[in-house]
Amino acid sequence: MIGHALRVFRGWRTAAAAFLSIVLVVCEAGPTSAQDHPLSLAVPYPPQAVTGSDGETHLVYELLLTNTTAAGFSLTRVVAFDPDSQRGYVGFTGSSIRERLRILDVPLGQTTIPPGKWGVFFVHAAIPAGVPVPDRLSHVVVAESAQSPGGQTMMGGQTLVVKAAPVVLGPPLRGSGYIAGDGCCDAARHVQSYLPVDGGWWNSQRFAIDWELLDDQNRLWIRQPGRAPVPQDFHIYGKDLLAVADGVVVAVVKDLPDQPPGQLPPNLPQDQADGNHVILDLGKGVYVLYAHAAPNSITVELQQHVRKGQVLGQVGNSGNTTAPHLHFQAMDRPASLAANGLPYVFEQFRITGFDPEGSPDFQKAEDDGTPATIRPVSPPTAHAGQLPLNVTVVDWMN
Repeated sequence: MIGHALRVFRGWRTAAAAFLSIVLVVCEAGPTSAQDHPLSLAVPYPPQAVTGSDGETHLVYELLLTNTTAAGFSLTRVVAFDPDSQRGYVGFTGSSIRERLRILDVPLGQTTIPPGKWGVFFVHAAIPAGVPVPDRLSHVVVAESAQSPGGQTMMGGQTLVVKAAPVVLGPPLRGSGYIAGDGCCDAARHVQSYLPVDGGWWNSQRFAIDWELLDDQNRLWIRQPGRAPVPQDFHIYGKDLLAVADGVVVAVVKDLPDQPPGQLPPNLPQDQADGNHVILDLGKGVYVLYAHAAPNSITVELQQHVRKGQVLGQVGNSGNTTAPHLHFQAMDRPASLAANGLPYVFEQFRITGFDPEGSPDFQKAEDDGTPATIRPVSPPTAHAGQLPLNVTVVDWMN
């Protein structure tokens, strides 16, 4: 219904083209032997399949590329394929390489990995209904340098695909008009948050969503004449935060101040990035984070058992934030940053609209108070056991 994913090889969405042999891609640039590979490929966290609100299965993960040579190598193509069936699932070239490749100590937008350096490539494969989800994925990477003007082709980075069902959650908020800002699966602010924390590299925000609230004119807030915006101008400010499942409070901060909207606070300590927040242990290795709550609004205590639907606090603008919102994510450890982000689905919701202009339009609405470009979905579509995708507008049906 709604196309959210950036797909360079759009023809692969058709049933026939989805089964094209990856050998065609390999032969195009010419294979190299295993001993000649200039780049080492690895997937640090196996992707876990999740069904999005478009009905497709989404795989979101990172591919690490380490340059083992004395020459810089520039990526020109990345392809994810099933090594068992040889089916290609997604490919990236051109601008999508620049948008998805982040190289340590190298400015954004560059594609050349210097000698001895490494980069991370952020992969998103959206698999249409009826196309099999692979048990494994591997990768073809084409890269070139001054010594290989035609490019060298490498295979590697093999990983299992986790097919265990994601955790099913109740609504984190109450009512309708909530827009999923910077959500799955291509919004760089969250999906590309691969960070060094506590001696390791983590992407806890891989499936995070910043929830904000639209009014009937599709505005996130209303500018008041004669003064700068304050957190209370935003429609989501003060809305109740609801427990998405039964759980135990394993982290809580209550007393940090709201930040002025419009800019990130300078020199904020890392341990205050979440502002006032709650982390719930849902059991079976799943934790959820509610970040940026209003000062002194959180009503639960450390080690308290909470019930699904219980009010935990209210939305605010504390911590590392430019506007009031609920930052919500699931992860495999009781830490907001030093954890692996997990997919999750909600038991039910309706989609009432979406922003066809994507994240930039959402950001403009947040910055300026102007209406977001929302295209209504009429009648609203009912969803169960799915993850709302980026800039969809949700009615929680509660």
